[in-house]
Amino acid sequence: MERLGAGARRRVEWYQLTYPDADRDALSRAITHEFVRRARRQGFATAVAGPAGLVVEAAGVAWLQAKLVLHLAAAYGHDPENRRRAAELLVLQRVHATVETAEAAVRAAERKGSRRAGVERLTSPLARAIVPGLLRAAVTRLARRLVPGRSRGLAIGAGLAVGSIAAARSTERLAARTVRYYRGTLRRTPDEH
Repeated sequence: MERLGAGARRRVEWYQLTYPDADRDALSRAITHEFVRRARRQGFATAVAGPAGLVVEAAGVAWLQAKLVLHLAAAYGHDPENRRRAAELLVLQRVHATVETAEAAVRAAERKGSRRAGVERLTSPLARAIVPGLLRAAVTRLARRLVPGRSRGLAIGAGLAVGSIAAARSTERLAARTVRYYRGTLRRTPDEH
């Protein structure tokens, strides 16, 4: 989380220096645009990867979306390296219903204990975060096979388009939830940063 947070901080600082008159909402729109474009490219690229592409796409989009959340947190003045961002990410990805339950899950995963128990505690939230991506990728592959036409190229092209659009749309929805969350958090707790 620290490495991702540090990268998010640097990128948002670049945005602030590049666009000094931009307010937080303008920065968040620019960041969202960048990440949606990246998700679209990633969805497009992994749509042709075969069965292994399902896992690659789901994990890649989840990773990209985690970075998006940290960038948007930084754009709204929150420390992207703060450990609370991990819990907020789990809430924004709809793995947990509240930040408090997500924080408890993160603490439980960090507690000392057997290595296996720690892996098991982490696996469940990670699986809940990645499974929607796997389902989206599977539907994309199915759609590619069901496209009518004699040309295999048409079916592949349809799969590429569906994968690209699905990754971009899920990233847009996450960005909208994240912006609403951090706008509201900023108004409620400006000293939390």
